[in-house]
Amino acid sequence: PEKGAYSSVSISVEAGEIISWYSQNVDYNLVDQNVVLSGFLVPEHYESEPWKTHVPHTLDYFSDEVRQQIVTKSLRTAEPIGGKFDHDIDGRLIGNWFQEGSNGYAGLAQSNYWIGHLSVSPNYLDPSHFIVSIGNFDGEPKQFGAKGNAPFPSEVSVESGLIRYELVGIEYFDGDQYWDRRSLANDVRAESTGEVQGVILLQLVEDRRLRVEVFPGKTGEQIDGFSENAKFYER
Repeated sequence: PEKGAYSSVSISVEAGEIISWYSQNVDYNLVDQNVVLSGFLVPEHYESEPWKTHVPHTLDYFSDEVRQQIVTKSLRTAEPIGGKFDHDIDGRLIGNWFQEGSNGYAGLAQSNYWIGHLSVSPNYLDPSHFIVSIGNFDGEPKQFGAKGNAPFPSEVSVESGLIRYELVGIEYFDGDQYWDRRSLANDVRAESTGEVQGVILLQLVEDRRLRVEVFPGKTGEQIDGFSENAKFYER
């Protein structure tokens, strides 16, 4: 295709055939229409990119020999080794949320479709740690760790009431050593660390409805509860 354009093709390949190469990094995924991910509770929210709900565990599609070669170089050691990105559990905080009236994943404008997005999900390398990903944090999309890494979002329900997370940075370690995010590592763990950069209040008011308010530049002790600026998210 011309520069900036997109082309979709269907080409048969044989085992062992080189189809491309790269020197730094690559982003790809498999799509299998026979697979329907259960961790996206409302597939309709992803109609703008419907393939998202049909992405299987990639490593399952390699031969045992090739799969083992990939596993030995994987930064992630927790199962599934290939990772997981559909984390919704009905009636729990964990997973993806969309601001009411923001048109799901597609958003209201392509230029900033992420503004209405919110995710409270396990870290992609260390699932014992969770990430708070906010589409609009003081005008920018940002990701944070939660100070203390608790309560874990899979444990938060309607009965939990108001949840207050102090938002901090995320650092990675290879064993006991700081990891530079460039070198090969096989025991990566994440930590929520550093100065508090803000606070997010969350409350499940229904199993699939979430009250949210973000307070950039504040600490937990400065926030008593929701204000009139709180918004509702759904899934």
